[in-house]
Amino acid sequence: MIRGTELLAVELWISQRLVEHGVPHITAGLTDARMRRERIRQGIVDNGLSAVIVGRNPKDRKPETYAQLFERVYGMRLNESRGDI
Repeated sequence: MIRGTELLAVELWISQRLVEHGVPHITAGLTDARMRRERIRQGIVDNGLSAVIVGRNPKDRKPETYAQLFERVYGMRLNESRGDI
């Protein structure tokens, strides 16, 4: 597998779920991992989706919110800010 493609695959899945909730595609245009992370963050926060169930955690199969998914994928909370990825 090409390095970084696993994260991109997850981001594409999140992007599709966000589109279903009315958020524009986070992958539009030329992006890097930091930009996609921030677009995902803004899409969740700006649309009040942090408590919305987005799916199930693959490890424990429990329902997972957008906020929990963001923290699991990026290792940081929605309200944290970090310049790197």
